[in-house]
Amino acid sequence: MDFPDYSDAPASLLAADGHCGLLAAWTVLRYFGMRPSAAKLTKACGYTRRHGVFTIGLASALAEHGLAVEFYSQPDPRPKPIERRLYSRARRLGVAVRPATSLERLLSAIDRDHVPIVFYNTPDDVGHFSALLGSRRGRLLLPNTSTGSVSVDEFYRGWRQPGILRQAIICERPSNQRLERTGGDAAPYRRARSAAGRSAARYPYKRDEEVRQLTDLETVSA
Repeated sequence: MDFPDYSDAPASLLAADGHCGLLAAWTVLRYFGMRPSAAKLTKACGYTRRHGVFTIGLASALAEHGLAVEFYSQPDPRPKPIERRLYSRARRLGVAVRPATSLERLLSAIDRDHVPIVFYNTPDDVGHFSALLGSRRGRLLLPNTSTGSVSVDEFYRGWRQPGILRQAIICERPSNQRLERTGGDAAPYRRARSAAGRSAARYPYKRDEEVRQLTDLETVSA
């Protein structure tokens, strides 16, 4: 999978406090052939310096840019007022709001040229967003990290922390009909689809056995 490097994002996104959500959105949109403006993306995500980006705000921004988006989360017993507004906006934009899903399902989505985005707690106790591109040798490929991957154990610990709610997004290349509704241009997506197909031929997604065993255990214990 040829995936954009977050370091190539506009300087204003890189300079923003708590910018990981903005960079995750930018890399996913670029992967699907879009060139979002930094100002429009920041506004669409509902970014604030106090909160950064909420997962549901990230889902809304991606839907506003034309992607088909599914949002997954455990129930939130105490959503902030801004989150309530973002949930309402997400539903208006056609975001499918669903119960929390499994890592197995997120990894399987990659086979269909969908891109998951995960939200998890780092060992430094900081919430972090990254696209999920697959797995290799017992590690998850998370491009919006300094090392490009984290161990499955580390991810599970962070994903299951209180307040994280096992939140995730799955983004899908939109149909022409959806692009027309959102005012998008289909041509970049057709070019991206062709490039993605060539990339998939070079780098077929393959889930390694260690990750397979861990996700199977997760399914049994769910």
